[in-house]
Amino acid sequence: MPSEFVLSFWVSFAAAAVAAYPTLLVLRRLRAESIISRFAPEAHQSKQGTPSMGGIITLFGCAVALLALLPGGWGGGVGLSFLLLLTFAVVGLLDDFVVPRVTGKRGIGWMPKLGLQLLAVSPVFFSLPLKDAPAVAFWVLFFANAVNFADGLDGLAALLLLLTLPVLALRLEWSAEGVVALAICGGG
Repeated sequence: MPSEFVLSFWVSFAAAAVAAYPTLLVLRRLRAESIISRFAPEAHQSKQGTPSMGGIITLFGCAVALLALLPGGWGGGVGLSFLLLLTFAVVGLLDDFVVPRVTGKRGIGWMPKLGLQLLAVSPVFFSLPLKDAPAVAFWVLFFANAVNFADGLDGLAALLLLLTLPVLALRLEWSAEGVVALAICGGG
């Protein structure tokens, strides 16, 4: 395993660790809080008001690691992978912060969210050969929604990243995209 892969994890981890507390303070000041459904189990009701949008910390750690380790090397798969991460972060921002403030609802409904996710995955879809694009787009949407469903359950989303992204990096044969996967893992 080349050293950039180990470094991408640890640089992202360190940057996310440094950013975590100040980010938490800003999120509290912005009142970016979880809204717990009244139908959720009683044990979850105590989580009402917990700051949401912790993915900002993961995104920050990943960006720092990629800037530190791949200066000028953002072409091809790395840039596309980070763009994908960034566009899904924008969907998360709309879902967790903008929509609740504007409409008073808990977030984006499933159909509009799926439409935004399809729009977010479109750069990947159009950058691949036609025979590969539908499968890759489905794969990205499947795993993005798996993390989305797990998000908010006491670090379960971060645990899913820790379990799956190293395997993805290995599957990508330690390519530049694998550096991105491990940077996301470290930030999580």
